[in-house]
Amino acid sequence: MKHFYSTILLCFFLSTSGFTQEVSRLTTAIQLMKAESPKWSTVPSDLDNMILSSEMYSKKSGVHYVYLQQTHEGIPIQNAIVTISIGKKGELVHAAHNLSTNIKARVETVSPSVSMEDAIMASVLHLGIEHKTRPKIISRNDEGQPVFSWEEISKTEISPKLMYVEKDGNLKLVWNFYLDMVQNADYWSMNMDAQKGTFLKKDNLTVYCQHHDHSFAHQNSCKIKTFRKIEKNQVSVDAALNGSAPARYNAYALPAESPNHGPRQIVTDNQFPEASPFGWHDINGAEGAEFTITRGNNVYAFQDRDNDDETDGNDTEGGAGLNFDFPMDLSKDPRESEHATVTNLFYMVNMLHDITHYVGFDEAAGNFQTKNYTNAPGGGDYVLAQAFDGIDLAQPTLNNANFSTPSDGGSGRMQMYLWENAGGGVSIDAPEAIKGFIKEYGAGQFGGVIPGANQAPIVGNVVLGRDNSGAPTTCCRPLVNTSETNGKIVMVDRGSCQFSQKVYRGQNAGAIAVIICNVAGVNGGSGEEVLGMSAGTFADEVTIPSIFLKKSDCDRIKVIINEGTLVTMTFQVRERQGAEFLDGSLDNGIIAHEFAHGISNRLTGGRIANTCLSNDEQMGEGWSDFFALVLTHEPGDEGKDIRGMGTFAFNQPLEGGGIRRFPYSTDMSINPQTFDNIKGTEAPHPLGEVWNGMLWDMYWKFVELYGFDPDWTNESSGNHKAVFLVMEGMKMQPCNPGFINGRDAILAADRAAFNGDHQCMIWDVFARRGLGYLAEGGDNDNRNDGVQNFESLPTCTATLKITKTLSKKLIQPGEEVTVTLKINNHFSVKESDVVVTDELDPGLSYVAGSSSITPQINGQILSFNIGDVNFDTERVLTYKVKSSTSFKSTALFVEDFENDINWDLITDNGNDSWLPDYDVYRSFETSMYMPNFAIEVDASIISLYSIPVNGQNPALRFWHLYNTEITNDGGFVELSVNGGPFSLIPNDKFIQNGYNGELAYGTLAIPSLNGFSGSSNGKWVDSYIDLNEYKGKNIKMKFRFGANGTIAPSTLYAGWHVDDIELMDLYIYDTKACISSPNNEVCTEIQEIIVDSDGIVKTKNEEIDYFNMGLYPNPAGDYFVVKADLPVGQWVDIIIHSIDGQQVANISKWMNAKQNIETFSTAAWGKGVYTVTMKTSSFATTQKLILTY
Repeated sequence: MKHFYSTILLCFFLSTSGFTQEVSRLTTAIQLMKAESPKWSTVPSDLDNMILSSEMYSKKSGVHYVYLQQTHEGIPIQNAIVTISIGKKGELVHAAHNLSTNIKARVETVSPSVSMEDAIMASVLHLGIEHKTRPKIISRNDEGQPVFSWEEISKTEISPKLMYVEKDGNLKLVWNFYLDMVQNADYWSMNMDAQKGTFLKKDNLTVYCQHHDHSFAHQNSCKIKTFRKIEKNQVSVDAALNGSAPARYNAYALPAESPNHGPRQIVTDNQFPEASPFGWHDINGAEGAEFTITRGNNVYAFQDRDNDDETDGNDTEGGAGLNFDFPMDLSKDPRESEHATVTNLFYMVNMLHDITHYVGFDEAAGNFQTKNYTNAPGGGDYVLAQAFDGIDLAQPTLNNANFSTPSDGGSGRMQMYLWENAGGGVSIDAPEAIKGFIKEYGAGQFGGVIPGANQAPIVGNVVLGRDNSGAPTTCCRPLVNTSETNGKIVMVDRGSCQFSQKVYRGQNAGAIAVIICNVAGVNGGSGEEVLGMSAGTFADEVTIPSIFLKKSDCDRIKVIINEGTLVTMTFQVRERQGAEFLDGSLDNGIIAHEFAHGISNRLTGGRIANTCLSNDEQMGEGWSDFFALVLTHEPGDEGKDIRGMGTFAFNQPLEGGGIRRFPYSTDMSINPQTFDNIKGTEAPHPLGEVWNGMLWDMYWKFVELYGFDPDWTNESSGNHKAVFLVMEGMKMQPCNPGFINGRDAILAADRAAFNGDHQCMIWDVFARRGLGYLAEGGDNDNRNDGVQNFESLPTCTATLKITKTLSKKLIQPGEEVTVTLKINNHFSVKESDVVVTDELDPGLSYVAGSSSITPQINGQILSFNIGDVNFDTERVLTYKVKSSTSFKSTALFVEDFENDINWDLITDNGNDSWLPDYDVYRSFETSMYMPNFAIEVDASIISLYSIPVNGQNPALRFWHLYNTEITNDGGFVELSVNGGPFSLIPNDKFIQNGYNGELAYGTLAIPSLNGFSGSSNGKWVDSYIDLNEYKGKNIKMKFRFGANGTIAPSTLYAGWHVDDIELMDLYIYDTKACISSPNNEVCTEIQEIIVDSDGIVKTKNEEIDYFNMGLYPNPAGDYFVVKADLPVGQWVDIIIHSIDGQQVANISKWMNAKQNIETFSTAAWGKGVYTVTMKTSSFATTQKLILTY
């Protein structure tokens, strides 16, 4: 095996010019990689067997890109590629990797025990596909390995190869091969254990998504059907034609996005001679066209109505004059304008080829061409652009588009579909951003029907319904916002009860119609399923119509409503306007989007790698949207404009919001998305649109700086520079990149191409949307674990800087705290006479001698004379302050779970519940614990007793430890005030250590739900909730945990632990430091030091104004127990009445502090409901008791 890969490497070098230079560059790349590797987590032996995957040179930036594949014993490790970018002087520009670490210790074997054929057979068994034949060997490849055919199963040949894949912490040897399924569009990359023959891992290279489902679709395959050569239209054009005018095309010329954006124009094929030097119909590099049909070096555009990947035989012919000017009537079926359609598709793909050539996607980078005029490797891969794809099938393929991207040398395949221009029964009438028919919805099998065309329509504004449950948007209970819902169309969420019950609740709240929204996670669904709604509870009483919508349709509406804008809808069956279909081949934005999948797949990891965008956080959809936007940028456009994706195919107006959650705009009031908005999403498109939002902002900064020029050959224009950096960034980033990798690669590209002139501008752009200097990407295969940050590169803000950290934020009275101040000067010149001040709260005092710079003390103000501070020079100042022994917080209520648990354990969904944990706790021996397993759950602990909120600065503190599936599983706190419904405590009510992120909507169907999710890193965290607004009221606490049932952390004691809950009158020291010079003054944010209580609850005059009482069991039989927890010893009365007011028991006794138990016999009382009242001289409480026998 080692010899085999060495042969590949040698042949590569021998087949290229400049052999010595190539070897030298490879040596340089390996040296640079090894010099950089100490920053990685690899060991030296991990880098011993690197082989060259591919390399390329960027003429404009002068950067050589070398892509090195990691192997073990000559066997490649899947997607383990190092990208080394080498500058003009041989220096390292950027290094990025997706390497496996410590591979020798984790490799289990180097030799297979299972044959290739057996592995293929086992894979089909895993897929559950019946078959009558077996795979057969039809040839051998250049390495002598078998090539199989299995026509019953796979459309393409099957070529198994050994590979290592990461699995459960080990590197497993697998047979890797591709199955291009005959029976459907799946294109599986199968990994079968080469030792056991069992299934190990599979990746579907077909991404299923539909544009009308608010997503573009693309099918990424590693190999496509070999296209048969068509001779009948290949011509030898005579010498007279060689000197004639260029070919002419009547098409929607860029920057027009679609027929909605302007009329067709006559254009030619000689606009970009560097990219297509012999025009669009040449394939041999000599003057004269080889084809007079819509075929040439860059693309073959044809009709494929039967979806067999071959021309239907009626190619679009331009004749010897190459005149492609055909009539078009948009009011008729697009198939009546078939040649005009194919002409536009041919034109647009050629324009994409030519323009992207100028900004970095050229032959060396692996673009799509029949002949590489520069003799770069990888030709023969023109794009197969298929119009009207699948329209003549028994079940036509509609409302879609896709692009397949094999490795360089294999043709890309673009399939463009027709789009239904249906009328419908439900439409959004306002606002314009989301206006249009909703094409798919489910109808209720109960209640009223949608009015017909001759009946009065139902028209109204949409309102989000709410009830008083823990999942208020499910509306299974009576709605509580009836003042908003009366006379409106009410939107509710799926879950917790039957559909008809939800509609009934809406009807009772005055709704004129009800929309039920799907949610993600139900039975493993994505929320994009459309369901019919069967009759159930209250169905006979429902009279209004109702519909069921996909999550994405509802999300678009909810976003607008939550912004405070009215959404108006109409329920009425209406006929379509215009032709039955719209033609995707006329939507230049969609064509650009699909073509760009080929760009991002070819550039990321090098032109040979084709699975380097298979990780969860990859940004492929973002790059595709980016190219669709920039290539349809019209003169006069502004960044703040609304740019919707797919407005033509989706039959929206020009100003429509398109098919994304938000239209694109640099105005964050229109598109407010930040890095955190990728969390909780599932499809690639909601993630990609956040990435493109950042790229779109950057694009406009360059346009504002350098101007816009529709001539893409102008390298000085802002649009050219921005797109070029995006291209170079894709080349520099690692295989399987995340957002941080993408940002850093663009910054590196700017340093290489433009001497870093735009570093601060680029940092500012990314920081604006949460990808700032201190942002963290986490695992590139997990979109939910990132940390957003809005700070730009520190040196980009010209000012003095100061940060303040405290050694402790929770102290005991009299304890000292070490203060650390870090100061920096980011002015470009030295700052003189710099002074730092710190104003101490009363009760804090400076500890003499604790600082290297003695401060001047004026009352509570400390002043440190720093003197001169040079540019970008950090100075660190530390000192101590001592707190007073007289000031501390006061405990008003303490729950440490050490005695009986005075909490209700409630499970609203699932089979798990909270339980005491005697192994993991903060103090003493017990905490409350909610396990996090891979099952759906909604479980809570609720305090049995109401607790009065008193004191000057009341707060609720609880200590907790959590380790959950980030974003999807987590916990939060709710409070009930004076016996009212429980409501969520928002993040802004936390004084310290609040929620760390947003929980996915599909977990509990609660929108914009913040919570504690992910990991507290094994540490107990003290969180504080401000209770000042509840002074003088009584509260109950609820700690609620939700999980969506997908996966769970594999660690022991995964879940949420809560301990040491305390209602306290909080004492806080506020501290703030400032730095100043004659030119500038900056202050830190306020830092808080909380003084702990002693944990002992005290009362005034030995009387109590509350206590805890519980009845066990309840319901009860022939006895029950009163359990009472008092802060001090006290005389109490216990009085028991029957439901009709008759007193059945009355005792008076002394009860001690803490736990007390009193047992009552009920044998003589009889079944029924009783009240148990316990009172002291200053407080009383009553609870209900049920006797069942």
